[in-house]
Amino acid sequence: MFDAVEINKPLVHKINYPGDLSEAVSKIRKQLITTKPNVGVMSGGGKTTVGDGLPHTWPEFEEFMLWLKPKVEQLWEDLDLTDCDLQVMKSWCNATKNNAYVTEHDHGGCHFAVSFYVRKPKDSGNIEFRNIQKELYANYPMHRQGWIEVEAEEQDLLIFPGFLSHRVQPNTTDQERIVLSFNIHGVNNHSPVLLGNEGQ
Repeated sequence: MFDAVEINKPLVHKINYPGDLSEAVSKIRKQLITTKPNVGVMSGGGKTTVGDGLPHTWPEFEEFMLWLKPKVEQLWEDLDLTDCDLQVMKSWCNATKNNAYVTEHDHGGCHFAVSFYVRKPKDSGNIEFRNIQKELYANYPMHRQGWIEVEAEEQDLLIFPGFLSHRVQPNTTDQERIVLSFNIHGVNNHSPVLLGNEGQ
């Protein structure tokens, strides 16, 4: 058997959060009651809180953000990126059920995009990333199409570069799939702003 030689850094990283999120779930559900469906990339009745506050700053997520901060900083270092202050610029929550889904999009110029599965019922659908190497293998007899599915369980967190285009499969259950998403930027301005502390 051949041994794989990695010449590129992995694009998607996953970790599971062991804490309690029941209070955060209750708050998200209350906020989504009056939210209009099918805004932005949400389809099939899915809802999002985009533009309605910064949920990562809620007290209900404080323990989670403190847990995540050193892990993101270590990943930044492992990827050999320039020393920067890491700042969350934007956060929101998405909820889908009954065949609702998220259409293809990316997170623009942010350095890290985060998808945290606050609630992830069984068989509620996974995220898919566009295969950025597909064009390089255009003349190869490829079995898979242009998408790579990444499975996730409840309280899994995925972190990936903002340029990586992705979509989320329909949630075929009648239970909510709830995701906290946010964008992390490395700010090289020598400011004292740290991950999760901006605007406070």
